[in-house]
Amino acid sequence: MNTQLNSNAGSGCFSHALFGFGGLQIIESSNLVIQFRKPISKKRRIRKKWAKRKENWRPDRNAYRMGNSILVHPIMATAIRHELSKPNS
Repeated sequence: MNTQLNSNAGSGCFSHALFGFGGLQIIESSNLVIQFRKPISKKRRIRKKWAKRKENWRPDRNAYRMGNSILVHPIMATAIRHELSKPNS
């Protein structure tokens, strides 16, 4: 997986003090997606066609830690921020 961020691809870097994570920086990248549907056919031509279809991809729900920051999809970053904004009970 290529973890290099491209600023033109809709990815952004947002500093957010995450007290539950020890003050890590969240880096959002809309390029973090996984292909969950794959064709039965093993032919390269068919696999390339399936890779081009948007409905065969979904956001990656994993968080990847790199030093003092975590790399996540924007949907996952929203979920993390929502969970941290809840009061402790």
